[in-house]
Amino acid sequence: MEPRAGYAQVVVEIADRKVDRPFHYHIPSQLQEAVKPGVRVLVPFGHRQLEGYVIGLVDQAEVTGVKPILAVLEEEPLIQPELLQLARWMAVYYMCPLVTVLQSFFPRGRKNPAREQWCSLRPSVTVEELRAVRKRAPKQGTILDILAKVGSLPVGQVLKLAEADRRSLKALVEKGLVFLHEQEAAVALEEELLEEPPRLTPEQSRVMAEIQGKLVPPQYEVFLLHGVTGSGKTEIYLQSLARTMEAGYQGIVLFPEISLTTHLVERFYRRFGRRVAVLHSGLSVAERLATLD
Repeated sequence: MEPRAGYAQVVVEIADRKVDRPFHYHIPSQLQEAVKPGVRVLVPFGHRQLEGYVIGLVDQAEVTGVKPILAVLEEEPLIQPELLQLARWMAVYYMCPLVTVLQSFFPRGRKNPAREQWCSLRPSVTVEELRAVRKRAPKQGTILDILAKVGSLPVGQVLKLAEADRRSLKALVEKGLVFLHEQEAAVALEEELLEEPPRLTPEQSRVMAEIQGKLVPPQYEVFLLHGVTGSGKTEIYLQSLARTMEAGYQGIVLFPEISLTTHLVERFYRRFGRRVAVLHSGLSVAERLATLD
Protein backbone atom coordinates (compact mmCIF):
# COMPACT_ATOMS: atom_id res chain seq x y z
CA MET A 1 0.00 0.00 0.00
CA GLU A 2 1.43 3.39 -0.99
CA PRO A 3 2.08 5.84 1.86
CA ARG A 4 -0.40 8.69 1.96
CA ALA A 5 0.51 12.38 2.05
CA GLY A 6 0.47 13.75 5.56
CA TYR A 7 -0.33 17.38 4.78
CA ALA A 8 -2.77 19.34 2.67
CA GLN A 9 -2.26 22.72 1.01
CA VAL A 10 -5.39 24.76 1.70
CA VAL A 11 -6.53 28.12 0.34
CA VAL A 12 -8.81 29.69 2.96
CA GLU A 13 -11.91 31.69 2.04
CA ILE A 14 -10.50 35.14 2.62
CA ALA A 15 -10.22 37.23 -0.55
CA ASP A 16 -7.20 39.21 0.59
CA ARG A 17 -3.78 39.44 -1.05
CA LYS A 18 -2.12 39.17 2.36
CA VAL A 19 -3.32 35.56 2.72
CA ASP A 20 -3.43 34.68 -0.96
CA ARG A 21 -1.29 31.56 -0.64
CA PRO A 22 -1.76 27.94 0.43
CA PHE A 23 -1.50 27.10 4.12
CA HIS A 24 -0.34 23.70 5.32
CA TYR A 25 -2.64 21.57 7.48
CA HIS A 26 -2.09 18.15 8.98
CA ILE A 27 -4.43 15.40 7.69
CA PRO A 28 -5.80 13.37 10.63
CA SER A 29 -5.83 9.61 10.14
CA GLN A 30 -9.65 9.48 10.10
CA LEU A 31 -9.72 11.95 7.18
CA GLN A 32 -6.97 10.38 5.07
CA GLU A 33 -9.42 8.87 2.58
CA ALA A 34 -11.59 11.98 2.32
CA VAL A 35 -8.98 14.71 1.89
CA LYS A 36 -8.26 15.12 -1.82
CA PRO A 37 -7.37 18.04 -4.07
CA GLY A 38 -10.57 19.91 -4.92
CA VAL A 39 -12.59 19.24 -1.76
CA ARG A 40 -13.73 21.95 0.63
CA VAL A 41 -12.58 21.61 4.24
CA LEU A 42 -13.05 23.31 7.59
CA VAL A 43 -9.78 24.46 9.16
CA PRO A 44 -8.61 26.52 12.16
CA PHE A 45 -7.25 29.90 11.13
CA GLY A 46 -6.01 32.06 13.97
CA HIS A 47 -8.83 32.20 16.49
CA ARG A 48 -11.44 31.36 13.86
CA GLN A 49 -12.62 28.38 11.88
CA LEU A 50 -12.77 28.95 8.12
CA GLU A 51 -13.75 27.00 5.07
CA GLY A 52 -11.15 26.47 2.39
CA TYR A 53 -10.19 24.49 -0.70
CA VAL A 54 -7.58 21.74 -0.79
CA ILE A 55 -5.35 22.52 -3.79
CA GLY A 56 -2.61 19.94 -3.19
CA LEU A 57 -1.18 17.19 -0.97
CA VAL A 58 2.43 17.07 0.26
CA ASP A 59 4.54 14.78 2.42
CA GLN A 60 6.20 17.55 4.42
CA ALA A 61 5.02 20.93 5.67
CA GLU A 62 7.14 24.03 5.19
CA VAL A 63 6.46 25.25 8.74
CA THR A 64 6.24 23.79 12.23
CA GLY A 65 3.26 23.73 14.57
CA VAL A 66 0.88 22.72 11.79
CA LYS A 67 -2.78 22.49 12.81
CA PRO A 68 -5.10 19.65 11.73
CA ILE A 69 -7.99 19.79 9.29
CA LEU A 70 -11.22 19.77 11.30
CA ALA A 71 -13.68 18.35 8.75
CA VAL A 72 -14.23 17.59 5.08
CA LEU A 73 -17.35 19.29 3.70
CA GLU A 74 -17.91 17.19 0.55
CA GLU A 75 -17.71 13.48 -0.16
CA GLU A 76 -16.13 14.04 -3.57
CA PRO A 77 -14.03 16.91 -4.96
CA LEU A 78 -16.06 19.80 -6.36
CA ILE A 79 -13.08 20.98 -8.38
CA GLN A 80 -11.47 18.56 -10.83
CA PRO A 81 -7.73 18.80 -11.66
CA GLU A 82 -8.29 20.61 -14.96
CA LEU A 83 -10.52 23.22 -13.25
CA LEU A 84 -7.94 23.71 -10.52
CA GLN A 85 -5.28 24.29 -13.17
CA LEU A 86 -7.57 26.79 -14.90
CA ALA A 87 -8.20 28.59 -11.60
CA ARG A 88 -4.47 29.00 -10.98
CA TRP A 89 -4.00 30.47 -14.45
CA MET A 90 -6.95 32.86 -14.04
CA ALA A 91 -5.67 34.09 -10.67
CA VAL A 92 -2.32 35.02 -12.24
CA TYR A 93 -3.73 36.40 -15.50
CA TYR A 94 -6.44 38.53 -13.86
CA MET A 95 -4.32 39.38 -10.80
CA CYS A 96 -6.91 38.30 -8.23
CA PRO A 97 -6.80 35.96 -5.21
CA LEU A 98 -7.03 32.29 -6.09
CA VAL A 99 -9.91 31.76 -3.67
CA THR A 100 -11.94 34.41 -5.54
CA VAL A 101 -11.66 32.34 -8.71
CA LEU A 102 -12.58 29.13 -6.89
CA GLN A 103 -15.61 30.80 -5.31
CA SER A 104 -16.78 31.99 -8.73
CA PHE A 105 -16.70 28.38 -9.94
CA PHE A 106 -18.87 27.18 -7.05
CA PRO A 107 -20.89 29.90 -5.25
CA ARG A 108 -21.73 29.42 -1.58
CA GLY A 109 -25.02 27.67 -1.03
CA ARG A 110 -24.38 24.88 -3.50
CA LYS A 111 -25.85 21.63 -2.23
CA ASN A 112 -24.79 18.08 -2.90
CA PRO A 113 -26.82 16.63 -5.77
CA ALA A 114 -29.80 14.46 -4.95
CA ARG A 115 -29.38 10.74 -5.40
CA GLU A 116 -31.87 8.17 -6.65
CA GLN A 117 -32.08 4.44 -7.12
CA TRP A 118 -31.07 3.00 -10.50
CA CYS A 119 -31.18 -0.53 -11.82
CA SER A 120 -28.87 -2.42 -14.15
CA LEU A 121 -28.78 -5.81 -15.81
CA ARG A 122 -26.33 -8.28 -14.32
CA PRO A 123 -23.37 -8.41 -16.78
CA SER A 124 -23.24 -12.22 -16.81
CA VAL A 125 -26.93 -12.79 -17.61
CA THR A 126 -27.38 -15.28 -20.43
CA VAL A 127 -29.71 -15.37 -23.42
CA GLU A 128 -31.30 -18.51 -22.03
CA GLU A 129 -32.13 -16.76 -18.76
CA LEU A 130 -33.71 -13.85 -20.63
CA ARG A 131 -35.76 -16.21 -22.79
CA ALA A 132 -37.00 -18.15 -19.76
CA VAL A 133 -38.10 -15.01 -17.92
CA ARG A 134 -39.93 -13.64 -20.96
CA LYS A 135 -41.88 -16.88 -21.24
CA ARG A 136 -42.88 -17.13 -17.57
CA ALA A 137 -43.27 -13.45 -16.64
CA PRO A 138 -43.78 -11.05 -19.57
CA LYS A 139 -43.55 -7.88 -17.45
CA GLN A 140 -40.23 -9.00 -15.99
CA GLY A 141 -39.09 -9.87 -19.50
CA THR A 142 -39.95 -6.37 -20.70
CA ILE A 143 -37.83 -4.86 -17.91
CA LEU A 144 -34.90 -7.08 -18.90
CA ASP A 145 -35.27 -6.14 -22.57
CA ILE A 146 -35.21 -2.43 -21.72
CA LEU A 147 -32.10 -2.75 -19.56
CA ALA A 148 -30.39 -4.92 -22.18
CA LYS A 149 -30.89 -2.22 -24.81
CA VAL A 150 -30.33 0.95 -22.77
CA GLY A 151 -28.13 -0.07 -19.84
CA SER A 152 -28.63 1.57 -16.45
CA LEU A 153 -31.79 3.60 -15.87
CA PRO A 154 -33.61 5.12 -12.87
CA VAL A 155 -36.02 2.63 -11.30
CA GLY A 156 -39.03 4.87 -11.87
CA GLN A 157 -38.21 5.34 -15.54
CA VAL A 158 -37.77 1.61 -16.14
CA LEU A 159 -41.09 0.77 -14.48
CA LYS A 160 -42.85 3.47 -16.50
CA LEU A 161 -41.39 2.24 -19.81
CA ALA A 162 -42.21 -1.39 -18.98
CA GLU A 163 -45.66 -0.51 -17.58
CA ALA A 164 -44.76 -2.70 -14.61
CA ASP A 165 -44.79 -2.32 -10.82
CA ARG A 166 -42.08 -2.75 -8.22
CA ARG A 167 -43.05 -6.37 -7.58
CA SER A 168 -41.75 -7.33 -11.02
CA LEU A 169 -38.48 -5.52 -10.43
CA LYS A 170 -38.12 -6.99 -6.93
CA ALA A 171 -38.54 -10.50 -8.35
CA LEU A 172 -35.71 -9.85 -10.87
CA VAL A 173 -33.46 -8.59 -8.08
CA GLU A 174 -34.20 -11.68 -5.98
CA LYS A 175 -33.35 -13.89 -8.98
CA GLY A 176 -30.02 -12.11 -9.30
CA LEU A 177 -30.74 -10.90 -12.85
CA VAL A 178 -30.91 -7.20 -11.94
CA PHE A 179 -29.05 -5.21 -9.30
CA LEU A 180 -29.91 -1.86 -7.75
CA HIS A 181 -27.52 1.00 -7.00
CA GLU A 182 -27.66 4.69 -6.15
CA GLN A 183 -26.26 7.53 -8.22
CA GLU A 184 -26.85 11.20 -8.89
CA ALA A 185 -30.43 11.92 -9.81
CA ALA A 186 -31.02 12.39 -13.51
CA VAL A 187 -32.55 15.67 -14.64
CA ALA A 188 -35.98 15.06 -16.09
CA LEU A 189 -35.98 16.26 -19.68
CA GLU A 190 -39.01 16.82 -21.78
CA GLU A 191 -38.84 16.09 -25.46
CA GLU A 192 -37.26 19.02 -27.26
CA LEU A 193 -37.91 20.10 -30.81
CA LEU A 194 -34.59 21.57 -31.84
CA GLU A 195 -34.01 23.73 -34.86
CA GLU A 196 -32.36 22.06 -37.84
CA PRO A 197 -29.25 23.87 -39.12
CA PRO A 198 -29.71 25.56 -42.51
CA ARG A 199 -27.68 24.72 -45.58
CA LEU A 200 -24.56 26.86 -45.68
CA THR A 201 -23.92 29.29 -48.48
CA PRO A 202 -20.81 28.71 -50.63
CA GLU A 203 -18.95 31.42 -48.71
CA GLN A 204 -19.94 29.93 -45.34
CA SER A 205 -18.91 26.46 -46.54
CA ARG A 206 -15.48 27.79 -47.51
CA VAL A 207 -15.05 29.31 -44.03
CA MET A 208 -16.23 26.11 -42.28
CA ALA A 209 -13.84 23.99 -44.32
CA GLU A 210 -10.96 26.10 -43.04
CA ILE A 211 -12.12 26.07 -39.42
CA GLN A 212 -13.25 22.48 -38.95
CA GLY A 213 -9.75 21.06 -39.35
CA LYS A 214 -8.82 22.73 -36.06
CA LEU A 215 -11.92 21.63 -34.16
CA VAL A 216 -11.41 17.86 -33.90
CA PRO A 217 -8.99 17.04 -32.45
CA PRO A 218 -8.93 20.48 -30.84
CA GLN A 219 -6.00 22.69 -31.81
CA TYR A 220 -5.23 26.27 -30.85
CA GLU A 221 -5.93 28.65 -33.71
CA VAL A 222 -7.37 32.15 -34.10
CA PHE A 223 -9.89 32.96 -36.83
CA LEU A 224 -11.35 36.39 -37.54
CA LEU A 225 -14.72 36.42 -39.32
CA HIS A 226 -15.35 39.69 -41.11
CA GLY A 227 -18.79 40.44 -42.50
CA VAL A 228 -21.66 42.86 -42.35
CA THR A 229 -24.66 42.28 -40.07
CA GLY A 230 -26.75 39.38 -41.39
CA SER A 231 -23.94 37.85 -43.46
CA GLY A 232 -24.09 34.55 -41.54
CA LYS A 233 -21.24 34.75 -39.03
CA THR A 234 -23.34 33.44 -36.12
CA GLU A 235 -24.26 30.34 -38.11
CA ILE A 236 -20.55 29.57 -38.40
CA TYR A 237 -20.30 29.75 -34.61
CA LEU A 238 -23.32 27.48 -34.21
CA GLN A 239 -22.11 24.81 -36.60
CA SER A 240 -18.56 24.94 -35.21
CA LEU A 241 -20.00 24.33 -31.74
CA ALA A 242 -22.19 21.51 -33.03
CA ARG A 243 -19.23 19.67 -34.55
CA THR A 244 -17.18 20.19 -31.40
CA MET A 245 -19.95 18.78 -29.20
CA GLU A 246 -20.54 15.83 -31.51
CA ALA A 247 -16.91 14.87 -30.91
CA GLY A 248 -17.47 14.90 -27.13
CA TYR A 249 -16.02 18.31 -26.32
CA GLN A 250 -17.53 21.53 -24.99
CA GLY A 251 -17.47 25.12 -26.16
CA ILE A 252 -17.62 28.62 -24.68
CA VAL A 253 -19.18 31.61 -26.46
CA LEU A 254 -18.27 35.05 -25.11
CA PHE A 255 -20.56 38.04 -25.60
CA PRO A 256 -19.18 41.59 -25.28
CA GLU A 257 -22.22 42.89 -23.36
CA ILE A 258 -24.80 41.31 -21.03
CA SER A 259 -27.49 43.29 -22.88
CA LEU A 260 -26.79 41.23 -26.02
CA THR A 261 -27.39 37.85 -24.37
CA THR A 262 -31.19 37.70 -24.59
CA HIS A 263 -31.42 37.63 -28.38
CA LEU A 264 -28.27 35.61 -29.06
CA VAL A 265 -28.85 33.04 -26.31
CA GLU A 266 -32.30 32.36 -27.73
CA ARG A 267 -30.67 31.29 -30.98
CA PHE A 268 -28.35 28.92 -29.13
CA TYR A 269 -31.29 27.48 -27.15
CA ARG A 270 -33.21 26.78 -30.36
CA ARG A 271 -30.24 24.85 -31.73
CA PHE A 272 -28.85 23.08 -28.62
CA GLY A 273 -31.71 23.08 -26.11
CA ARG A 274 -30.93 22.47 -22.44
CA ARG A 275 -27.27 21.87 -23.12
CA VAL A 276 -26.84 25.66 -23.13
CA ALA A 277 -25.80 27.27 -19.82
CA VAL A 278 -25.57 31.03 -19.34
CA LEU A 279 -23.24 32.67 -16.81
CA HIS A 280 -22.68 36.38 -16.26
CA SER A 281 -22.27 38.86 -13.41
CA GLY A 282 -25.95 39.82 -13.51
CA LEU A 283 -27.15 36.42 -12.26
CA SER A 284 -28.25 35.92 -8.68
CA VAL A 285 -26.63 33.21 -6.55
CA ALA A 286 -29.73 31.03 -6.98
CA GLU A 287 -29.53 31.39 -10.77
CA ARG A 288 -25.84 30.51 -10.75
CA LEU A 289 -26.50 27.41 -8.65
CA ALA A 290 -29.32 26.32 -10.97
CA THR A 291 -26.96 26.67 -13.94
CA LEU A 292 -24.21 24.66 -12.26
CA ASP A 293 -26.66 21.88 -11.37
